[in-house]
Amino acid sequence: MEGIHLSYKRQTILNINCRSVNNKIPELHQVIDQVQSDIICLTETWLKPAIHTVELFPCHLGYQIYRVDKTLGKGGGHLLAVTNTFLSEEQLKTDCNIIWLKISITGINDIYVSSFYKPHEHDEHSLKELWSSAEKIPQNSHIWILGDFNLPDMNWSNKSPPDTCRFKELYDTFNENMINHNLEQMVKILTRNNNILDLFLTNIPSQVHETKSLPGLGTSDHDIVFHEIKVKRGRIKQNSRQVKSYKKANWSDFKKDLAIFTNTFIAHKHKDQNHLWDMF
Repeated sequence: MEGIHLSYKRQTILNINCRSVNNKIPELHQVIDQVQSDIICLTETWLKPAIHTVELFPCHLGYQIYRVDKTLGKGGGHLLAVTNTFLSEEQLKTDCNIIWLKISITGINDIYVSSFYKPHEHDEHSLKELWSSAEKIPQNSHIWILGDFNLPDMNWSNKSPPDTCRFKELYDTFNENMINHNLEQMVKILTRNNNILDLFLTNIPSQVHETKSLPGLGTSDHDIVFHEIKVKRGRIKQNSRQVKSYKKANWSDFKKDLAIFTNTFIAHKHKDQNHLWDMF
């Protein structure tokens, strides 16, 4: 790309099912301090509006926070934290547990990042909202969808559920939509007991350099999923410019030329100021 210098940069993502983050704030801060992640996806935050964001992510941590709270009942809620070094803005409002952000990085196509939470295995509405919102993403964008999908029967080796699955049609439809949106599921390690529930869907799987699990947050029964992404980040390539070295100037000749010019300038003292300025 002309005018842009591209280089691979390491970005990191944490996908954390909290099962209440408010009583695990010290543990959250410890993970943030150790990993220094660029993007943090929290599901099942169980947050209420009365809990201020600054209690979870103080300003000195350097994150822009986007959150959706569940105002009725227990459970639910999710949050996306994005490092302030990225330009991010919320996109694609939906009628369920989804946050969509657009992240802009110099030199590459926009990245659309989503935090998604499906509270029940048979929850068709949340999946319909997910795929409906994904349809609105501009072509050629990078897509990163993280969260708890609650698809315990999915065998990600062959991308299909067993014949005994109670909601086989829902699983099959999920796979069809993955294909339609050119998405790959990158998590192949167990994230909760013997299940893979916390997923990462992307349309550029070659970017995902590493995926591994970390101990769960406090008493949460979900492991934290860590992703390392290698993205071609760009910076504007500056045009070459001439820098004069005044130390090497011929000051003797300069002074002689200036003396000659002074006499010429004085001889034209009755001219208008624009003419004198042009002379100078």
